[in-house]
Amino acid sequence: MVLMSGSSGGWDSPMPSPAVFGVSSFAEAVRTYPASPDGERRAVLQRLEQVCASSKNVDQRRCDTAWRIIGKAHARLQAKRAAEAEAAAR
Repeated sequence: MVLMSGSSGGWDSPMPSPAVFGVSSFAEAVRTYPASPDGERRAVLQRLEQVCASSKNVDQRRCDTAWRIIGKAHARLQAKRAAEAEAAAR
């Protein structure tokens, strides 16, 4: 059994390192989710609209799950605000 090392094997191009994959993934995330809070919200909502407009079953499940999570988070936020308002009124 002979093990080939380096680029002397039958490879036409070198295999990217894990670091290259990580940098590429980070760059894609930066392009997808801009740095500004308003831009980030807008980008996320646009993507959610795309997913919810899709006719694929998997996208419809993702849409339902996303809105369920959003609803729960909104309810928690409202409860927190009500508790803060009640504490401030005392």
